[in-house]
Amino acid sequence: MAWARIDDKFLDNPKVRRAGKEPTYLYISALVFASNQLTEGLISDEVLGLVAYKGFIKNERTHAVTLVQCGLWDRVEGGYQIHDFLEYNPTREEIEQSRAKKAAAGSKGGQASAQASAQARAQANATANATANATADATADAQAQFNDTPSINPSHPIPIKNKPEEDGDTRGKVFTAYENEIGMLTPFIAESISSAMTEFSETWVLEAIHEAAAHSGKSFRYVEKVLLGWKQHGFKVDMRAASRKPTTPRVSAGHELDHILENAPIFAEDK
Repeated sequence: MAWARIDDKFLDNPKVRRAGKEPTYLYISALVFASNQLTEGLISDEVLGLVAYKGFIKNERTHAVTLVQCGLWDRVEGGYQIHDFLEYNPTREEIEQSRAKKAAAGSKGGQASAQASAQARAQANATANATANATADATADAQAQFNDTPSINPSHPIPIKNKPEEDGDTRGKVFTAYENEIGMLTPFIAESISSAMTEFSETWVLEAIHEAAAHSGKSFRYVEKVLLGWKQHGFKVDMRAASRKPTTPRVSAGHELDHILENAPIFAEDK
């Protein structure tokens, strides 16, 4: 888009004042049209009516003659030339060169912007891919660890991964002893055994399991009773003997009577 230049003192120009209102409107409309169409100030006879129509002007040929008489237009072959147009406005070539430079600059700017956008998208995609890969690796590691962890089924014994004979794990010995001597090792029982080992020690629990098994105690409740008895009476005390109340030996009446009469005096009639 080209810009039409007009002097800010235009309305005070004696030529304009002499031309009057209607010719002045035609002059301004012609100035705008020439700048828009890059005619370098030329208004041909063919477009004069269009220029007048755009400026809401009638009787354009009469007003054109007035503009020529006032020195604002010059009559040329095939039309009219706006007087001194190129002294205040750029030529067609200058406008086209300016437009070409702006278009080139805009193209370069667009290419740079597009390249920057492409780089930003590539960086974002790379970051997203790296994040996705890291997440996938973490998920895979977690899944691998989960696969290596024995699952707990309440209806099945808890598997012991390492044999106690191989690693000397006392806690493992306790669990294995319970399985072998008492019965099924469920999660609830395993938790109860762990709590008992924390309270009484692994050794006490292991020996209590042996004690329960020796007396056909096939439940953890029996093992608990043994542990509580030891806690009260001492480690590995026979609970059955400890629970018995001491009894006084029974003495027969005859024996007691003999004991009383043992040192009694002998009467005459007994001699």
